[in-house]
Amino acid sequence: MIVGAFRPDKGNELKNHLRELAAYPKEARHLSDVMAQFGVRFVVVEPLPGARIDGGVLWIDEDKPAIAVSVRYDRIDGFWFTVMHECSRILHQDLISVDTELVGEPPKDLLATSDAERRANREAASSLIPPAELDSFIGRVAPFYSKERIIQFAHRIKIHPGIVVGQLQKRREISYSTNREMLVKIKADVN
Repeated sequence: MIVGAFRPDKGNELKNHLRELAAYPKEARHLSDVMAQFGVRFVVVEPLPGARIDGGVLWIDEDKPAIAVSVRYDRIDGFWFTVMHECSRILHQDLISVDTELVGEPPKDLLATSDAERRANREAASSLIPPAELDSFIGRVAPFYSKERIIQFAHRIKIHPGIVVGQLQKRREISYSTNREMLVKIKADVN
């Protein structure tokens, strides 16, 4: 892949570009090009049978990072969370990481999660939806999360409603079966 020079000092600019793409499922097709502008190689790989790998980071050289995402769960919330998680790992120049169970129900043993993983999880979530915005929304709306309210909130903060649903599920504000139709598929838009 031909990419620009990696510039970790441009991390906020990269995250802002990615967040803009996350607002619309079809914009995911531009992800590889945007990453390349910032010196990051990006690939989507088929999930390995039986493996619970959502994404990973590796360094081809000390200044040549690569992100691989498996799209194990074909949902907009999980895809963008994984992308932002791996982006955080690169911007902090973490060594090789393979991330499992980023999407779906949280692992039972949260104590096994490293500081770098917790930091990447926090940064991924907050890159997509500022925590103060989500806290305010929860404070105003809980426990009545109607589809209309979620869509209005998503439009106001310029993010896809499925990403809001994913974060509400992760925070256990709504069940994992609530508003599943908002968790649109993303795989076809990335390939």
